[in-house]
Amino acid sequence: MPVWLSKVMSALGGQSAVRDSVHATMQEAQRLRTKIALEVISGARGSVLATVIEQLDGESLIISQPSVGGLTHPLAFGETMKISFSQNNQHHVGQCRCLGRVKIAAGNGHPEHLLFAYRLSMPESLQVEDRRREPRVNVDLGRTIEAQLYSPRLQGPLLGTVQDISMTGARIRSAMGVGSVASGHELFLKSMMPEPIGLVDEVVDVVRVEIDPTTGEHTIGIAFRRKVQGLEEFIRQHQPTVTVMRRTG
Repeated sequence: MPVWLSKVMSALGGQSAVRDSVHATMQEAQRLRTKIALEVISGARGSVLATVIEQLDGESLIISQPSVGGLTHPLAFGETMKISFSQNNQHHVGQCRCLGRVKIAAGNGHPEHLLFAYRLSMPESLQVEDRRREPRVNVDLGRTIEAQLYSPRLQGPLLGTVQDISMTGARIRSAMGVGSVASGHELFLKSMMPEPIGLVDEVVDVVRVEIDPTTGEHTIGIAFRRKVQGLEEFIRQHQPTVTVMRRTG
């Protein structure tokens, strides 16, 4: 076989392996009803939208109508967007394009009941981050960093303090009852962080809720849906002077 043909076949084989891996990851996300984050990047950067994968259709994804703050948000044909989600302790990030709005059968067994949805192109590849390897900085800086977690599902804001933070998430400790908050829920985080971070007002996902049996206080683990401006510099500045913890398997 000529050398050039061998290289072409090898490249095609590599592309096929990547495509198969993306399909398998998306199929698992559909099966688990994994919360998907969408952020339009083809124009002015807007809100981070939440959705789930309803169906896989060949080389495309069909998602439920995306929402932010409990309100649905329309997508425009041809918009390019970042798609990201956390699954099996890994954070997956890719890029896709809106292929238009479609109708799908509702999941109640009645095919005559249709729901609006959107078709997205299948990401060509997914970047994977192992969140267990992200360093966490214990924010013991001689001051309390207050935080609010709020959502339409809550009767009022959940008040607490930031215990530690990483590039991918944080832990918030609260003496208040957490009510129905559980892993997988979408919340809004508001906190005035030290410089160079400043005000954080972000949509986050709850990854775990723990209770201290001694004090009755709750610790809520949250995951950021996008990069928080200034956080990387903050961590770099304080790593030499504060405790840095790495999650183990």
